[in-house]
Amino acid sequence: MTFYRAVNAGDRFRPRMLRVIVPTLRSLILAGITDRDRLFARVRAALVRPADYLPPHRLEGWLAADHCRSTYLPHGSVDRLSALRAGYVAEGMVITKDALDYAAAISR
Repeated sequence: MTFYRAVNAGDRFRPRMLRVIVPTLRSLILAGITDRDRLFARVRAALVRPADYLPPHRLEGWLAADHCRSTYLPHGSVDRLSALRAGYVAEGMVITKDALDYAAAISR
């Protein structure tokens, strides 16, 4: 089973995240950036922009698609929309960590 199929797992929102995460990681690694903290910072920046453009009903759909996603929502947010956007980015960062762990495992 490929990493994409394992992460996607039938979720209709993860492919959009992966279309941001994987090319960003690829371009950064090809540019010689291998420090995980720098990779995470750049991927987070790349995920924030699409999250800002997602309409509220899509973010609500993202939250409703998986009951575990409520753990990604920050508790001290100004409003619900900013909490949903932050949660979306937080899930993307978890996927990024999994992608880097997967890449490290198969490169050994």
